[in-house]
Amino acid sequence: MNGLLSASRIKDLSLDPEQKDAWIKAFECHEFDRLPEGKGLGITPFFSSNLGAVSYDLTVGDQVYLLRRGEKLPLSAGGESLKIDPGETALVLTREFIALGPQLAGITMSRARVMNEGIALSSAKIDPTWYGCLVIPITNNSRRHFKLRHGDRFCTLLVFQLENPVEQDKYLTKEKTPHLGQSTFDYEPTHTIPWEPMRPDTVREEDMDKAVAFGPPFDVIRGMFELNHRRIVKYMEEQWGPNAMRLIKHSAWEEEFQQIKEYRQTEVSLLEKQIQILEQQGEAARSDRKNQSRLVFVMILAVFGWIALVVKLLIGSGVGSSGG
Repeated sequence: MNGLLSASRIKDLSLDPEQKDAWIKAFECHEFDRLPEGKGLGITPFFSSNLGAVSYDLTVGDQVYLLRRGEKLPLSAGGESLKIDPGETALVLTREFIALGPQLAGITMSRARVMNEGIALSSAKIDPTWYGCLVIPITNNSRRHFKLRHGDRFCTLLVFQLENPVEQDKYLTKEKTPHLGQSTFDYEPTHTIPWEPMRPDTVREEDMDKAVAFGPPFDVIRGMFELNHRRIVKYMEEQWGPNAMRLIKHSAWEEEFQQIKEYRQTEVSLLEKQIQILEQQGEAARSDRKNQSRLVFVMILAVFGWIALVVKLLIGSGVGSSGG
């Protein structure tokens, strides 16, 4: 029977989880004839409650890689749930180890219950001869945090039976598919760069243009910035502006008055010093005038003394001549 497998066919084709090591060895060596007859689908752990009419629900394993944060986080049974931020994409490692024989292929799809909450799951095909845990990308497109817990059913596996087994040259190998056989994953992004927030002092106007080009709601965010700018300008013009001008004028007047006062005090101080100098010079000049008067008086006395002496000499000389 070809095509999509029903729940009963999934159970019929399922390998015994207790024999996991044996059938993994058969997949590693491509010795599929060692598998039990009529078997070719490995799902471990296997829970009958996860079976749908034509599907099997996969559950969250013990590791999640957050692309935007650029970090791998562990999840444990009974531990705290992981909150996926809005816009974040998480790579979820399934708890189930899946193996598909050469006659089987699979595809993963989102569960309606998860999809209805705004969580998008990237569908992926699973080629024949794959074995290992799956890595399922899910993106939180909602505006709320999305919680992931270890063991939560989060995606659906559909299994198809091929008309003919895939050719041997199409078998998967670790050389072609490095993650083949994985039960854990060491993911290192090659095309994406972990997001790091910009410092506020480095944000430029063109950065907002790039954000707007990314899509909504960034156009609204830019509009809100411009609206708030206009509101601030209007408030400053109507409310703050007039008072600010008065305060500025008063401040300018007060500063000018203070400068004039300081200049006046300086001028007064200089005038006082000049007066002191003039007074000192006046006292010196008065003292000089007194000395000059005394000197003139002395000189006058000296002149009169010389004149009196000469007169006396002349008179004495004349008297002597008359007497002779």
